[in-house]
Amino acid sequence: MRLLLNKEVRRIPNQNLSATMSLGSATNASFNLPEFPWGLPALHKFSLEQYHRLRDEGVLNPADRVELLSGYLVEKITKNPKHSRATQRLFRALLSRLQAGWYAACQEPITLAESEPEPDIWIARGSDSDYQDRHPGSKDLVLVVEVADSSLGLDRGLKRQIYAAAGIVQYWIVNLLDERIERYSDPQASAGKQLIDYKTVQHVNANESLVIVLNERETVKFPAAVIWN
Repeated sequence: MRLLLNKEVRRIPNQNLSATMSLGSATNASFNLPEFPWGLPALHKFSLEQYHRLRDEGVLNPADRVELLSGYLVEKITKNPKHSRATQRLFRALLSRLQAGWYAACQEPITLAESEPEPDIWIARGSDSDYQDRHPGSKDLVLVVEVADSSLGLDRGLKRQIYAAAGIVQYWIVNLLDERIERYSDPQASAGKQLIDYKTVQHVNANESLVIVLNERETVKFPAAVIWN
C-alpha cells in the first residue's frame, strides 16, 4: 500500500504520481481511525472538497489509480485476472437477481465522511438517475464488496474500519486466497471503546449460499459457487 504525500500531489498538474512513499505490505496490517499509527509528520490529510478539487483541476487524472481513505491518498493495488474474473462473475450474479428499486455498480466511487473509496461492488437504494450528481453515501448503501487477494490485509483492516464507521450495514470480503466470503454486519462500537467495528462475522464457503438483506421484506439468495465455477 502506498500513501501520496501532500507535496507530491501539489507539485505540478497532470504529473506522474508514481513518486510515492511506500509503507510496505499491508497483508497483516491493523489500522485505527481516524489517524494512521505510524507517526509520520510528512503525511497530510485531504478533505473531500480538496480531493474533488484535485480531480477537477487535473492534478489527479484517470490514469492516477488512487482513492481517498480516511483522508489520505492511497494507491490502488493492481488487479490480477483471478480478481477481475471473480468480480465480474459476482457482479453479473447480483444484477440478474436485483429487482427494480436497487442500483448496483462495479468499481465506482462511494462518498463517506473522510473517504471516497471505489469498492469492487456496491448496492444502493434507488436507480442510476438518483446518482446523476453525486455518488452514493452511507445512508444509500446496503452492501459493499471488496474482492481480495494481495489486498486482503487492507480490506480486513483500514477499509473494514472505514465501512463500519460509516454505518455500512453489510460488508463482504471475497477472500480469493481461502475461497470463501467473509460477511461482516451489525456495525457498532465495542464495549468501552470508541472504535466502531462489525459485531457479526460469518464465513461462507464456496459450496454454501449467500444471502443479501436488502430490507425487511426483500432478500437476494444465490450460491457462492458462482464466483469460482
